[in-house]
Amino acid sequence: MRGLLCKDFHLAMVQKRYFLGVFGVMLFLFMTGQNETFVIGYTTMLSFFFTITTINFDDYNKAGSFLFTLPFERKQYALEKYLFGILFGGMGWGIGVISGLISLKIKGNFSGIAEYFLSSAAIFCVLLCFLALMIPIELKFGAEKGRSILLVIWFALFGGIFWFSQMFPGGLGKFMQILSRLSQTAVIALLIAAFFLCFLISVGISVKIMEKKQF
Repeated sequence: MRGLLCKDFHLAMVQKRYFLGVFGVMLFLFMTGQNETFVIGYTTMLSFFFTITTINFDDYNKAGSFLFTLPFERKQYALEKYLFGILFGGMGWGIGVISGLISLKIKGNFSGIAEYFLSSAAIFCVLLCFLALMIPIELKFGAEKGRSILLVIWFALFGGIFWFSQMFPGGLGKFMQILSRLSQTAVIALLIAAFFLCFLISVGISVKIMEKKQF
């Protein structure tokens, strides 16, 4: 797995102009007074997207038929994509958070620092969930079909929410009322548990996909 991580980080170094552009835009957004949490979301999202790009590079021009002759298990390949995503996305997130703190220091606005860290952590968790959704789709269907399937999933998700709100008026409101009765610690614990459950399910699906994939 170490070799796979080295490969993907080397690929990131080759794309250094792309990341210089990303961080250049990040600095520009800070200088123009954009909300710090928005900029953190921007840098973290693009860092996570690069994980998906490495899968596309591995599939480019049937490179996978050579890659999987090397001495590693297919399970390790799937797990490495999640580990690389967490590490690389975490780097982008960390740079965004530190830059945001510097921006807040310059503005002299530390009154909402607790909310800032809470929002930053929420952004990281939400984008990790997006990564957990995207990796199995990319491994199974590739770049072009994967985008179409992701679009279908989003439409189905929003369509399901709309259908639920029409069939069960006030259902979402009642759900929010139940959550509001819980303590903040209980809500955070439930969200963390749900997040890890989704992530473990995603990892299991990706491992199964790679074990059955033909090159």
